[in-house]
Amino acid sequence: MNKKNNKISNGVKNIFKKTLKFISSRLTYLIIGIFLAIGATYVYAAWNDAKTGDSGQLSQSNWNALVNEIHNKCGSNCDVKATAATASSDILTENNWNNLVDLTSNTLVDCADNNGGKCFINQTSKSALATDLVAGNIKSGATIFGITGTLCTSGGSAQTTNWGANTYGCIGSDKRCINGGCVTCGGWINAGYCWYNAGATSISCNTTCGNHGGVYNNSCDWINDPIDCSTCLHYYPGAGCGDYEGAGPYKKEPNSYCVRHSDGISWCDWAGPAGIVMCGCNF
Repeated sequence: MNKKNNKISNGVKNIFKKTLKFISSRLTYLIIGIFLAIGATYVYAAWNDAKTGDSGQLSQSNWNALVNEIHNKCGSNCDVKATAATASSDILTENNWNNLVDLTSNTLVDCADNNGGKCFINQTSKSALATDLVAGNIKSGATIFGITGTLCTSGGSAQTTNWGANTYGCIGSDKRCINGGCVTCGGWINAGYCWYNAGATSISCNTTCGNHGGVYNNSCDWINDPIDCSTCLHYYPGAGCGDYEGAGPYKKEPNSYCVRHSDGISWCDWAGPAGIVMCGCNF
């Protein structure tokens, strides 16, 4: 009877041990599983936080996806650099990095007349895209890609206007259209002319206006020159206002007084030693 009881007792013990062993092993697996799950969740969260500077692990697939994205932006002319930048394992090489830099450099290129691929437009490369993209081909007052037009046309014909006409998009009292282009006076506007001072005796209006498109409408008959000598007095305030002559307006030397223009006379080549001329130029 005792032997039988011992056998039963031993059997129960064995069953108990096996049960504990089974539960222990399953508990171990459960703990490992929970740890891995938490670890996986952490890695996933780390990637989500990557943009804020958190740390994570860069894998081969992540790196190559980046290379591929840049490659797509660059096109076929970046095939060689993209291949060289592609990682073959999770361990990146210096060569991978250097070629990614080169790939990026090849992608961020300025547009030229014929790039043969994709490119970026910047301020200095716009006109290279089309040689016709210049101010003279754009309507005055309009701006395309940062280039402001100066074209004055009507019905396809080039226009010439007086100063301050404010037509064809050429707007401003110091602006006019001349031969289809909108120009700005670099001198002083008075009485409908853009005036320049010769600055010394013996210099004609032909010479003075040589760098300013020539004399106004090819004539030096300044019919609107004010009788109050305001043109000359602008440059020589305090001088007297005398009579009028065909070469005026000018400051008479050595008397130091101003002479206004005499209507109906055009002396563009007058360059006397007795006067400093003021000239109306085209711009």
